Amino acid sequence: MAIVIYHLRDTISSKAWLMALLVIILGISTHLFLYIRSEFRPFINEGHPATFDAFKDYVLRTQYGPTSMFNRRATFFYQMKDQFLTYFSWQFFHAKTIASWLGRPESLIEMISKNNCIFTWFSRYFLSI
Repeated sequence: MAIVIYHLRDTISSKAWLMALLVIILGISTHLFLYIRSEFRPFINEGHPATFDAFKDYVLRTQYGPTSMFNRRATFFYQMKDQFLTYFSWQFFHAKTIASWLGRPESLIEMISKNNCIFTWFSRYFLSI
């Protein structure tokens, strides 16, 4: 990298180099946010990149092994029902709030979410192809 900068220092203006440096810092800042956020132990912290090695493994996604864009490891319906909707409900499904919106008992809303009824309904009506 230093060799490229040395050879291109007269060709490219200093403003362009500064802008490139700012873009690189901006790109890295999203990953640094994960490292800093991990120290506060949030509710969902699956990668838990608390050490530098864990952070490096998290950014490089070593836990998933080699990936292919063309070979699926699971069906689309499994990914939507058991992965996406489960994590979505953990983040945004607050039974007390939904019960107050619908005017229904909180225990009913919790029962529906625990029995996976809402996921079955969602996948039946919205994910059928």
